[in-house]
Formats: sequence, structure tokens, C-alpha cells
Amino acid sequence: MVMAVMMVAGAGMAWAEDEDTPPCLADVQRLCGLVPPTGNFEQGCLQQHQSELSAECRKRVDTYTTEKETLTSACGSDARRYCENIPTSAGGQQSCLVEHRESLSEKCRQELEKQSKRAETDREPAPVP
Repeated sequence: MVMAVMMVAGAGMAWAEDEDTPPCLADVQRLCGLVPPTGNFEQGCLQQHQSELSAECRKRVDTYTTEKETLTSACGSDARRYCENIPTSAGGQQSCLVEHRESLSEKCRQELEKQSKRAETDREPAPVP
């Protein structure tokens, strides 16, 4: 599948009210401690343990999943066209889409900008196709 999710280290998912403690850190440590902290492994683990997550982490995982689906829908054809052979981990496809920003479909460009602005506000990375 061409679409990828953002790099999600447990500590990088989202910032809680206390900026020093991300809301999913304890859940990652408790439920996903043996999962490699690279690529989409931790995100997949959190999704598998959805019912066991803290309320704040569950909210972040739900938001992330919705954003990923929206971006996948908006940018799927652009990712296949410009970034098909780019690794999906470590932000490779996100960098690729940014490099091709001027060539992206309007729908993809708008969604990418919207989620990038939201991510800046929330101090977290946006999902990438």
C-alpha cells in the first residue's frame, strides 16, 4: 500500500496539557514496550489495544486515524504518482509530497496544508500518505 502513516513514537504522538508528558507515553510503555519504536509499529499496537488506552491517548489515536483517512483519501493518487518508490517510514512520503507541493492536486494540497497547520498548533506531526 502506498499510503503510510506518520511516524508515531509513543512520546511523539501528541502533547498533553503537561507539555512534558505526551498522552500516549504511559500506554506505549505499558502495552507496546516490546514493539520497535520505528515506522508504524507503535501506532498499530495502540490501535490493537484501543479499548485498554487511557482516555487522552484513545482520543489522540481516534483523531489520528480520522486525519490519516482524510489525507489518504485526498492524496492517494498524488502519493502513487510522485512518491510510489519512496519509503513510507521516517516521513519519506511526507517529504516527497512537500517537494512536489506545486504539482499536487488542489484537494491534496489543501488537506496537507490544513493538517500541517493543525499539527503546528497541536505541536505534533501530521499524518502522511
